Amino acid sequence: MFRFSYLVFLLLGVLCFVGCGKGGGPTGPQFVATTPALADFANLKFDSKLYLADMEEVVIGEIWLARVKGAILPANAFLVVRPQENRFLVETKKIAPTQLQETLSETLSRSLQAYSNGSGLDSKSLTVQAMVVEANPGSRVARYLIGIMGAGKASVTVVVEVFEPGQAKPSLRLVAKGSLAKGDYGGDSSKLLQAIIEDVTTKLAEHLLAQLSGE
Repeated sequence: MFRFSYLVFLLLGVLCFVGCGKGGGPTGPQFVATTPALADFANLKFDSKLYLADMEEVVIGEIWLARVKGAILPANAFLVVRPQENRFLVETKKIAPTQLQETLSETLSRSLQAYSNGSGLDSKSLTVQAMVVEANPGSRVARYLIGIMGAGKASVTVVVEVFEPGQAKPSLRLVAKGSLAKGDYGGDSSKLLQAIIEDVTTKLAEHLLAQLSGE
């Protein structure tokens, strides 16, 4: 009996130690000490699972966000969108990476236009970089023949990174995933992918601006 009680007491002590060892409570995955960046991945080697590992899912299945603790992102900061070349998509008959990247840059610049100083970087500007990291054209045949329950859907993953002046690592990272199985595109996969990019990029811009204004 004594031995049994001792073992129970010991077990409770171990559990208490493990629980208390976390200390201070979590700050939440939105705020991280360090962060990966698109620059850390080799061409054609983007790892979505690794990139999302420390991010908070702010819109289920659609938007993820991570902000470096202590980052200074003032609401009155100018935002400079720096266009990026494709690094992670393979060109095919259905995927035109350059076109998709241009759609992304144009949509992001338009969405953040009110925060642009129109003259490029200065000591208070935040640099914004964005890239299409995954694109799946889906099946045009499935969309045409079935057209329900998401059959043959096209999908896209977009990453936006925000850099404080003089910093090589992003202070804010946002990821959006989107998909469509139908639309006024005659089954055209390229146009479908562009429509998804425009939609998710507009949403990402809203979340970016909310971070700047502290919402």
